[in-house]
Amino acid sequence: MVKVQTKKVVATKKTIKPKSVAQAKQTGLTSFVTLDSVISQSGDISLPEVSAKRFKYNLNFKVQEKILDEINYKSLNISLPEEPQLSVLSFGGGQDSTTILHLLVENKKFRKKYAPNDLVVIMSDTGNEHPSTYQHVDKMMKYAKKNDIEFVLITPEMNYHSDKWQGLKEFYRRTNTVGSKAFRKTCTDNLKLKPIYRYLEDYIHEKYELDEKGRKKAYYEYSEKHGKILMMVGIAKGEEKRIADKDDKNIPKWKKQSVQVSYPLVDMNIDRMVAQTYIKSIGQTIPLPSNCMICPYLSKAELVWLEKFYPSEYNEWVKLEKNKIDKYSDIIEPEKNLGVWGKKRLPEVLEEAKRETVNMTDEELFDYKMSHGHCVMSKY
Repeated sequence: MVKVQTKKVVATKKTIKPKSVAQAKQTGLTSFVTLDSVISQSGDISLPEVSAKRFKYNLNFKVQEKILDEINYKSLNISLPEEPQLSVLSFGGGQDSTTILHLLVENKKFRKKYAPNDLVVIMSDTGNEHPSTYQHVDKMMKYAKKNDIEFVLITPEMNYHSDKWQGLKEFYRRTNTVGSKAFRKTCTDNLKLKPIYRYLEDYIHEKYELDEKGRKKAYYEYSEKHGKILMMVGIAKGEEKRIADKDDKNIPKWKKQSVQVSYPLVDMNIDRMVAQTYIKSIGQTIPLPSNCMICPYLSKAELVWLEKFYPSEYNEWVKLEKNKIDKYSDIIEPEKNLGVWGKKRLPEVLEEAKRETVNMTDEELFDYKMSHGHCVMSKY
């Protein structure tokens, strides 16, 4: 594919509603809260640091070296349908997308395969990430900048989130609803995917000086001129059940024509343990898996972990569930008025969970938490 000349986006002076990608990014940066303010607001105890000395996958140097050699070998044998002009890493702030970002920087063969030309990392803020995740995102933004990789954190102030979905807890508070294992999952689509694709349309319109924009017109024009955008998503080998639209059903026409979704870790048979080992082997910190703090897909052990380390988050979750139950108490039958875990309420589930995990130490709970993520069936 012929390389294109791209223009540098210049920020405008307007501040009410962003009119350009550069201005939107600046709005997001100025509104992004610092780690200290996030932690001070939480009022909870700090978590143990994840280090090579205490993490359970403390493999010896020879094993780590073998894993790195395998990754280098596998990166040679990856084939993509076409060389993308633009590659996008959908960054979730967890272990899988972090592994991909490190591979893009540290592994030249991987970079040549997945991002031979333009590259941008994009993350959409749900408003309910763990404090340590915000710390990690801040660190990775600096890491990307140091390595000349553009990293965009989309916040609600940038106007790519819808008015209805400004943040997870904001939505629950305003509507007196709560996410449930019994309901269809909509939060990932509304708080991550839609903001990313809205932003990306503006991004390609400006960067590649396209004529059309709005209602996905920029995507069609981009694909006609430059081929498909490569969208990299962080899902590890063994977690393929988290992949939606594998059979191409219900994918909108604009996306079929302009976006190729890729799962590099699945391609290279990199599972969660290998990903964690790779991050550690290059001297980096292993982050928490990517999931919202009050994700309804938490396991019972993770519910115990949340109540123990972040009691204020758990207590607010209980209130949000009660508000939802009270709202519908006069409208639907009690057995159909479901909470986070279905018919059982959070306090009841927590007591069950405590009994089931009574023999787990804090360190074992934390190690368990380090190996679980919950953004399942995401239609990237």
